[in-house]
Amino acid sequence: MENNVRKQEAEKLTEKIKENDDLLELEQMLKNNFIEWKDNSITYRVRKPNFGEQQELRKAKVKKHSELRADPNYKYEKQLIVELEKKGISISKIIDKQLEINRKIEELELQLAKLGNEKEEEIKAITDYKIQIFNLMTERNSLAMEKMELLSDSIENELIIFINSFACSMVLEEKESGDNWSRVFNSYEEFIKSGNSKLVEKANYYLSLILFRQSELTN
Repeated sequence: MENNVRKQEAEKLTEKIKENDDLLELEQMLKNNFIEWKDNSITYRVRKPNFGEQQELRKAKVKKHSELRADPNYKYEKQLIVELEKKGISISKIIDKQLEINRKIEELELQLAKLGNEKEEEIKAITDYKIQIFNLMTERNSLAMEKMELLSDSIENELIIFINSFACSMVLEEKESGDNWSRVFNSYEEFIKSGNSKLVEKANYYLSLILFRQSELTN
C-alpha cells in the first residue's frame, strides 16, 4: 500500500515537468540554470541564485544549522544511515539506483535528440522514448521520496528543505516586459505565508531540479 502511494505521488511530481515543458526543452533550461513556465497569462521562472544571493543563503543556512544542532529531535544523516543499516535498509543502494536511472535518461535523451518528426516511424520512436523517460523519471522520483522519508528527521534534510524554500523566495520571478523580471516575493516571510500554494509548490520543485543538477556537476 505504501509503495503504491509513493508511486502515485512520484507520478504527480513527474507530471509537473510535463505540464508546460517538453522534456528536451526542460533539459536545455536546466543546462542554462533556469526553468520557465506559464500559469494562465503570467510567465514565471526560477533560476540559480547569483553570488549575492548565495552569500545571503549561506548566512541563513548557518543560523538554521545551529538551531537544528541544538534540537535533540534531529540527527545527522550518518547517524540515521547506521541505524537503518542495522535494520537491513541501505541508503547507498537507493542512491546507486538513482544514479543508474540518471544515466539511462541521458542515453534516451541523446537518442531522442537524433530523431526528426517527419517520418511515421520516427514519430512512433519519439513517443516510445518519451514514455520510457517519463517512466524512469517516475521511478527516480519514487526513490527520491523513499530516501527523503527514511532521512526525514536528519539535520541535512531539514537544511535542504529550508535552503530550497529560502532560495526560492529570492529567485522566483515574474516576467514584466521584454527581458525584464521582478521578484514575486519581497522576503522569505512573505514567501512562507503565501496563499498561492500551487505556485510555491511548483517553484520549489523546479528549483530543486536546478540545485540537484548543480550538486551532480560539482560532485
